Amino acid sequence: MPHHVLIVDDDPDLRKAIGIRVQAKGYRTTFAADGAAALKDILSDVPDLVLLDLMLPGGSGYALLERLRNLPRLGTLPVLVISGCDPGRHEKRTLEAGACGFLRKPIRTGELMRALEKHLPRTKARVPVAPSADGPTPAGGGGSHPIRVLVVDDDPDLRSALSVRLRANGYQVCFASDAVAAVQAARQHDPQVILLDLGLPAGDGFAVMQHLRQHEPAKARDLAFQCGAVAFLTKPVDTHVLLESLRSALQMTIPQ
Repeated sequence: MPHHVLIVDDDPDLRKAIGIRVQAKGYRTTFAADGAAALKDILSDVPDLVLLDLMLPGGSGYALLERLRNLPRLGTLPVLVISGCDPGRHEKRTLEAGACGFLRKPIRTGELMRALEKHLPRTKARVPVAPSADGPTPAGGGGSHPIRVLVVDDDPDLRSALSVRLRANGYQVCFASDAVAAVQAARQHDPQVILLDLGLPAGDGFAVMQHLRQHEPAKARDLAFQCGAVAFLTKPVDTHVLLESLRSALQMTIPQ
């Protein structure tokens, strides 16, 4: 069985983003938005590790740490603090309260994965996520030429979240954060698929399609298809819909 990681944070977007990264490495995740819900979840289904924010509604992360350390069977449960608080003021205090580590937000994926590998119990083997049978088939068939996807969005957290989902399913990912950079990246990387936000700095998504497809912009969904888009996804993007749309787009654009 994979390790079980409980993510405790009152920010739903951050919970989701961290969950995507953790799941992509093969861990099972559950979520709680405050200390009371976290304690209830821990008592009913003890995780292998807790990722804990300090600033929570209805009581701080420190209060939850204290409760856990006073419960005999949970006294050694690894708790890794994730916080935007100044580590100079809080890191030592969290370690003294019983946390096994302190990571400052925004959290880098590599740093998070190293901390999980370090602090998770070694008695349960991690189960990697295998690519699905109907996942992307790399050009050349041997995996040496993965499908290239250009992600164009001015939200860095969303770019990161999409990247984790796509790379976990075998795609190669490149990025652009505005319309000008998107046109440059498309020309430089020659992606097979572009995931394109419409609201961008330095020009909108329609301007990008106009440059790439030589078309005039107008209304959102209808014009996107008129400009040459093969799918239109609405945020927040469901992973299943995203992957199905990619596969459909590739079937239309890659010679069989």
